[in-house]
Amino acid sequence: MIAVKAVNLRKSYTTNTGRIEVIKGLSLEVRDGEFIVIAGPNGAGKTTLLRLIALLEKPDDGRLTIYGVDATSSWSNALRLRGDVTMVFQEPVVFNTSVYRNIALGVRRGYNVKSLVEDLAERFKLKSVLDRNALTLSTGFKKRVMIARALACNPRLLLLDEPTANLDGESREIVLEVLKELLGSKTIIYVTHYLPEAQLFNTRILYMEDGVFK
Repeated sequence: MIAVKAVNLRKSYTTNTGRIEVIKGLSLEVRDGEFIVIAGPNGAGKTTLLRLIALLEKPDDGRLTIYGVDATSSWSNALRLRGDVTMVFQEPVVFNTSVYRNIALGVRRGYNVKSLVEDLAERFKLKSVLDRNALTLSTGFKKRVMIARALACNPRLLLLDEPTANLDGESREIVLEVLKELLGSKTIIYVTHYLPEAQLFNTRILYMEDGVFK
């Protein structure tokens, strides 16, 4: 099954200097269960592409299909997929409550909240701070909390925008180890500007520059 199919996608933004095209006729196909890495320099359009796939923005032109639903011809139908698609942003986003509750917010109905939160806390080395207010934590801890919450949602498609950016060494290693464990078990699109990191996953790597794949 094809999880994501993009054909000749285009996306532009209006700035003070005029209209700038960020995504320039880009095509992509991701199979269900595939882990791919999109690498490229800052400003290549990687984040914009993720936002399009996350259904946070509409493309100006081209076709985008998510799990068989054409987001370009039927936007209202595509929005129903938002529960199946989770995007982790580059800057950590946590809520003004405990780490436990931050992670628990992502747990879907029907799952054992306590068991799932404790399992994710163990994997991300967060058990010692479960009762702490997430806003008081370091950037590394906040990023771990945010990714744990995203996994608690059990999304069909997980989009990661520079998940190790600005992390301390310990947090980076923990995040990378958890993500390596997900290889082959979840559909993931991982974005990074750091090519050596992309190569750690031993999976398909696409290089993006100036709004297209090279």
